[in-house]
Amino acid sequence: MEPRFRRRADGSLNLAVTMEVAKVKEANKGKPYTRPLSPEIMLNKAKKSLILHHGDLANRKHLLGFFEIQFGVFRGQTFRWVAENALGYAAYLVAAMKRDHTGGSKDSQEHAHNKGSFREYTELFPSGRIAIALKEEQYAEKAPQHAAATQLTPPTQHAAAPQLTPPTQLTPTTQHTATTHTSTTSLRSLLVTRLPNQKSLTKTVERLVSPHKATP
Repeated sequence: MEPRFRRRADGSLNLAVTMEVAKVKEANKGKPYTRPLSPEIMLNKAKKSLILHHGDLANRKHLLGFFEIQFGVFRGQTFRWVAENALGYAAYLVAAMKRDHTGGSKDSQEHAHNKGSFREYTELFPSGRIAIALKEEQYAEKAPQHAAATQLTPPTQHAAAPQLTPPTQLTPTTQHTATTHTSTTSLRSLLVTRLPNQKSLTKTVERLVSPHKATP
């Protein structure tokens, strides 16, 4: 009735997940959200399952092993199943619970009770306590590195918005100068333009004012 903790060839605990984990995760994706079971319903359900497996109701390890996890990606699976198929995940959760000084105040009463039972079950076994210690050690090693990286990162500075140059406004003096310059230029162009000579001008005037001769 106790979980079979997997070990590697060198005898160390195997914290990796099994192939069954992917199947359970995929199955849980399509399930709608359901409210967690109350502690009383959970206890009665675990007792019935334990009796069917001819377990000892007085054995706390056996009884908690048939409790179902009510949160996370493995919801609906028994505590024993999680310990056997995802010991690293179980140890990670318990290590996070131990760091949570709020005591899970944001959780519902059902979730808080279920998490407490899961932590108790994992810590009942020497292999579970070793796995939790490994996760705590990993967290302690990563925490200073994360803090140092945060301190070394300079604050984000917003790029200065480009300043638009306002259009040049002409002052009265400037406007007068511009007008004078334009007038002078026009007058100069008139002065330098060649006028027709006097002889040509006289012929043109005579032709315009002379009456037309009728053709016989």
